[in-house]
Amino acid sequence: MDDLFFELRDKLGQTFVLVTHNLELARQADRMLTMADGRMTE
Repeated sequence: MDDLFFELRDKLGQTFVLVTHNLELARQADRMLTMADGRMTE
């Protein structure tokens, strides 16, 4: 299922916002932001 997001991104030029606790999945993204103590970091 995870591969579907990346396949659609590549084929359709779509942007997806994924919210996950799965760091392995997050690391596959073009950009990853993290939240700690209510603050976003890149």
